[in-house]
Amino acid sequence: MKYKKWNDREKQYILDNHELMTDKEISSELSQMNSENITTQMVRRQRVKLDVKKPRGRPTKKNRVLTTEK
Repeated sequence: MKYKKWNDREKQYILDNHELMTDKEISSELSQMNSENITTQMVRRQRVKLDVKKPRGRPTKKNRVLTTEK
């Protein structure tokens, strides 16, 4: 796996959106923002380094917020 130097903006994006979005959605958005391939595993690893934990289990529909910003 390729090493990635995460900048502050990317780290903040993960911190701000980890409760609202899946790691897959975050990786997709970061890939589009930076024009580079960021995988789900890279986001998951960075989230663990930032000591950000996702709730266990499946998200319920009422807790899931869909973002439409582009």
